[in-house]
Formats: sequence, C-alpha cells, structure tokens
Amino acid sequence: MNGHVQVVAFGKAPKKDARTLAQRWHSRMTQRLALEFVPESQLETFARHRREPLVALDENGEFYSTERLARLIEHHGRRLVFCIGPSAGFSSSFLKRADYAIAISKLTLSRELAWLVLIEQIYRVFCMLDNHPYHRA
Repeated sequence: MNGHVQVVAFGKAPKKDARTLAQRWHSRMTQRLALEFVPESQLETFARHRREPLVALDENGEFYSTERLARLIEHHGRRLVFCIGPSAGFSSSFLKRADYAIAISKLTLSRELAWLVLIEQIYRVFCMLDNHPYHRA
C-alpha cells in the first residue's frame, strides 16, 4: 500500500536545527510523508475538515510501542494525520475530534523534540513494514 502519512505541527515551526535533523529521515520517505506547519488559529478548522484519521500527540494519550504504531499505520492504509499541538496543548474539543490520542513519553518533551521523535518513529515504521534493516540496526 502506498499511503501518505502527514505530520502537522500547530503553532511555530521548529527551529532550523530541528528541521535539518528531521530532513535526514524525511528525505528518505518524501513520497510517503508530508510535513506541514499550521498556524495555531487554524487548529479547530483543520480538525473539522480533515478526511484521514487524526492522531493527536497528547501527554495524557495512550502509550504506543513502535510495533503497535506500525499496526495502526498499516491498519489505516498508511493514511493518517499526526498532530502536534501548540505549546499550551490541544483544546478538549480538538481531542474529542481526534480518532486517537497517543503519548510518546512519560517525560515532558519540547514540541521540537516530540516532532523529531515522531518523524523518526514513522521512518522506523516504514522500514519495518518494508522489511528494511534500519529497525534493528
């Protein structure tokens, strides 16, 4: 299946250093992954008009292993929208619209670091699904 996963960060775009590091993984999957930055003011509108299942990164979300994340992505035909909220987090109305809420750590991470971890994990998932050795390297 050749789906398209989207990562949307609401609020300020990550700094240049983080974008440069993210490019390391993104450049290997540009046909499969879209990175987008959306102004915080458009958050609720975005949620109302989405078509693909919405995955909100939230500190109170469920913890997923890489393998479980792979099953989720595969289950949806590799068509999901992962959302990283603004610095104050998502509103309760946004979280109610989300199909999934997942947490990537029990630690408090900066938005930039959460964004990088998510991109690396999506890359790792695609490698797993394609039987590429990166996952176990």
